[in-house]
Amino acid sequence: MSLEAELKALLGPLVSNRVYPDVTPEDPKYPLIVYQQVGGDVVEFVEGKVADKDHARMRVHVWAKTRLQATQIARQVRVAIVEGAMKGSTYGAPISLHEDMLKIYGNRTDYGIWYTPDP
Repeated sequence: MSLEAELKALLGPLVSNRVYPDVTPEDPKYPLIVYQQVGGDVVEFVEGKVADKDHARMRVHVWAKTRLQATQIARQVRVAIVEGAMKGSTYGAPISLHEDMLKIYGNRTDYGIWYTPDP
């Protein structure tokens, strides 16, 4: 299973499967989660070989109608990524967000995840 498919399967139950790569859909329903790969570590061996695992720094945004709901879901995301099968690492505490025009609240957190890439 790809990293993205695994992430969607892991986080989907937290927001009625409203988990999207990169951007929200055109007519979003909240709460929802948006994820994006924003880099990662690279491992290459001296022999000129690429490691059998890849690393992704994944940025996860949680968007909801209230600050409390965004904060609660962000905590559930962290537990799922760190304690679940992905065994990810959290890179810093969540950053609170607010979109005044849309009247929604959010949290943004980066995670480091090692995974086996698709062949």
